[in-house]
Amino acid sequence: MADPLKYFRIEAREILEQLERGLLELERGLGSAENVPRLLRLAHTLKGAARVVRQSEIASLSHQLEDLLVPLREGPREASAQESQRLLELLDAIAKQIAGLAAPPPEPLSDGTGPAPLAAAASPTPSEDVARAGSPASPDIDTLTDGVIELGFQLGGARRCLPSIERSRSLAEQLGQRLDPRRHQDSGLDGLTALRSLASELESSLAKLDRELSNNLEQATRELGQVRDGVDRLRLVSASSMFGSLERAARDAAVSLGKQAQFEARGGDVRLEAEVLTAVQRALVQAVRNAVAHGIEAAPERQASGKPLAGRLTLEVARRGRHICFVCRDDGRGVNLSQVRREAERQGRLGPGSGEPTQDELLSLLLRGGISTSAAVTEVSGRGVGLDLIREALAGVGGSVALETHPGRGTTLELQVPASLAALDALVVEAMGQLYALPLTSVVQATLLNPAELSRTSDASSMHFEGQLVRFMPLARLLRGLEPERRDRSAWPCVLVRGERGLLAVGVDRLLGGESIVSRALPEALQADPTIA
Repeated sequence: MADPLKYFRIEAREILEQLERGLLELERGLGSAENVPRLLRLAHTLKGAARVVRQSEIASLSHQLEDLLVPLREGPREASAQESQRLLELLDAIAKQIAGLAAPPPEPLSDGTGPAPLAAAASPTPSEDVARAGSPASPDIDTLTDGVIELGFQLGGARRCLPSIERSRSLAEQLGQRLDPRRHQDSGLDGLTALRSLASELESSLAKLDRELSNNLEQATRELGQVRDGVDRLRLVSASSMFGSLERAARDAAVSLGKQAQFEARGGDVRLEAEVLTAVQRALVQAVRNAVAHGIEAAPERQASGKPLAGRLTLEVARRGRHICFVCRDDGRGVNLSQVRREAERQGRLGPGSGEPTQDELLSLLLRGGISTSAAVTEVSGRGVGLDLIREALAGVGGSVALETHPGRGTTLELQVPASLAALDALVVEAMGQLYALPLTSVVQATLLNPAELSRTSDASSMHFEGQLVRFMPLARLLRGLEPERRDRSAWPCVLVRGERGLLAVGVDRLLGGESIVSRALPEALQADPTIA
């Protein structure tokens, strides 16, 4: 059975995602003069699309959304808390309506033995669906299409070699016949001349065939590799696709608890598999709610502590070796370790003779779940299951969680998931004939370095950068212990990279430009150099 609402659901969810992002920006007072007209256009588009498919309730809710946005357009200003809450409630109501638009069940087989119709699973709200963000991006599809076309062209070139192969086979047969000993006795000089001619023609034909096949197969192999990378990229989702849902989770938790919270995120260009990112999103939504409920203080308490009235939540996404790390920080009061210890003792998790537990031991107990530092149960916290849910979500994808806290200054939750397949933007460089990719997130600057700018000592060379001395090392020596050839030219291409231990200036032979690459984790048994991800 055809699904008449298929494309409407796809379009509506995309519009809802844009509306949610825009409404959260509007609540923060970001670009209201430009933002409100765009939101109105989105709401109007959704209303029109809903009417086309006869979804009057969605059209009505979209119209109410327009009514609330119009006053904000007429006098550009920040939306009040009440206006923002009403706008987001309408958005959630629309999402609920769209979730109820079930796709038609599969038709039974002709003999009546087909699967029984299943109730359609409720579609996620705009702030919960990260998988749809994994839909192929146009540049990826274009790259993949171009690669397939080029691969077909190269294989066509290989097919064009078939007549030459047949001709070479015929020449080989003729040569074999001429080399028959029975024919040699009477052939004399004329026979030898004919043999030489056949051998020369066969050699020329085989050489030409070798060149053509080698070129076509080499190019086809390269194109096939690019197609494979393109297919891999289509499986990946940008980490930024979940930032909107996390900001919404922080905002809603703060409103329900009468607090103020600001959410910031970095590293959204890191891309990884949708299944992994979905699990991470579930864990981070819970982590953000925990941070608001347990960490961020109420405005009077923050004011008394000399902190800004709005608590700050930050998320950083980065690749570290074999893992993708998600570091969630807040600037709140930190974990109440005394409360954790009392609750653990009450539950019998700390025996009378166990001694004074360390901070790490208490945090480890907290991560196991079942312990809450809330004085009362609310919609956001109080049942001691938050961290348990985080650990469970990550366990399904082979991830791990670590917790660190500083009383009065905040808490850091770090989630790690294996980077079995991930994409990153990189600067491609050449050194000693080899190509290397440096993650752009680590690249501070690329420049041409004059050898006279280097300060040399007996065991190292350094350069000055922004008032500090930065060690310089050729990439070939750093990675392979090789000393690059002496350079006659005056300028040395140099890339400044930032790592855990600070800055390093790396000398290369050539800068080849930026590229989006798909990377895979090395096999566990392979011992790679520490500088290789």
